[in-house]
Amino acid sequence: MNGGTERRLGSWAGQVAVTLGLLGVRLPTLGDPHVWDALSCYLSQARLMVANGLHWAAYRPLPFVRPPVIPASIAALLVLGASRPLLHLYMCLWAVLALLGVHAICRALGGGRGTAVLAMALCAATPLFLAQTGLVQTDLPAAALCAWAWALLLRRQVVAFALVGSLAVLTKESSYYLCLPAALLLVVREGGWTALLRPRALVRALPAIVPGLVLLIWLLAHRQLTGHLVAPDHRAALFTPGRVLAALLHNFVEGGRWCLVLAGAVGLRAAWRGPLHMEALMTGIAAAALPLCFAGLPPRYMLPSLPPLCALAALGLHALPCRRAVGATVLLFLWLVLGWDGDSWHDNSGHHLESNLAYRRLIRLYQEAARVLAAEQPVGVIADFPLQDVLRAPPEDGYLPTPLRVTSVSDPWTLETLCHHDFLVEAAGGSVAAAKQALQARGALSLWRVIGRAEGEVGAGRTTPPWARVDHRVYLYRVRCSP
Repeated sequence: MNGGTERRLGSWAGQVAVTLGLLGVRLPTLGDPHVWDALSCYLSQARLMVANGLHWAAYRPLPFVRPPVIPASIAALLVLGASRPLLHLYMCLWAVLALLGVHAICRALGGGRGTAVLAMALCAATPLFLAQTGLVQTDLPAAALCAWAWALLLRRQVVAFALVGSLAVLTKESSYYLCLPAALLLVVREGGWTALLRPRALVRALPAIVPGLVLLIWLLAHRQLTGHLVAPDHRAALFTPGRVLAALLHNFVEGGRWCLVLAGAVGLRAAWRGPLHMEALMTGIAAAALPLCFAGLPPRYMLPSLPPLCALAALGLHALPCRRAVGATVLLFLWLVLGWDGDSWHDNSGHHLESNLAYRRLIRLYQEAARVLAAEQPVGVIADFPLQDVLRAPPEDGYLPTPLRVTSVSDPWTLETLCHHDFLVEAAGGSVAAAKQALQARGALSLWRVIGRAEGEVGAGRTTPPWARVDHRVYLYRVRCSP
């Protein structure tokens, strides 16, 4: 066996080892109940697609419709009878595709086979990536498609970039951010920075905007379906400057990313005098552009920028002297693994818990609250996100064998309507304050049970900073309206 064959086999062995390691960590979680947007958004839309197909009028009452790639694929799996573990396994396949994309980016930047495997391992060990592997949402598939689109562009496969980038924006709209660094790369390849001033070079950059045009077509279709071009939560991410700081924090600091950024800076410096210095610089821009183009508050929105960052970080570790490289790599992995569970020092509200495996502890609270309520056989329950989706989820989603009748306070209600229920549920993530106040004024509300502990639960650990503490306990109130 020659040396080249041995190196190729070693590379394959490394890729398989990283993939099996990731799947091994996630295997015990395949049966986890669906939570948050998986329930309220992607699975609900997929089920709507199964029931209504291309009957567009069925989608008109929705406040938003997510891009079709993931809901349609989930719908196809549901038609085939896919169980909850199989849906989670489906997301694991996207994770594997993302890791292979990281490998491809690193190789396209001149990294060796071992360095590319290291880049895969860095990505797999990042707490956010690990957490999203177990959630049925679009951020991980978008990250995988963006990674491959960028790798193809680095390999000068421009048409393939346009096709895969178009799939990315039809998976998650924020993937359009890749158009900016792609256009810059195509222009500077024509003759450096001065090419930005030459119209002929700018014409060469036109393939970079193809994903943006595909996104525009989707948004026009979205307006036909729902009556508005951009969903309200996405408008806030685009036009609220105050959110940019939080997005930058999630992109560059939290979840061990600051270590990756430092290593990536070393990688950029090492590549600067090489033949691929412009490709490396544009990869750095690709890792930095997302929070500026789409300042979404949940940390998972920054997942598509992780693959290029991990590729640069691996190049940076490889560029260090041997002993320093070994020590820095061990410390970096140790820091990442320590972040797999535990509260954030910054914010533990809502979807911030999806940035590591802490969300699984919150699922247990939701399961207990659902079981306690179901045991009382209530006529109806008043709730808001996320418990409204938990309590009325079908059995296959992992909570109750028989869904409860739930009235959402996000819909119009009256005091008389509220009085026809037995319980009101309050939990972080939504607000039942108005309904709670109306029932208290009537003297019809009393605290019945609290699910969870005041300290030691997710968001309220013993070492959680005071400014980052969030009460994620579930409060169950009994409703009794006097005649």
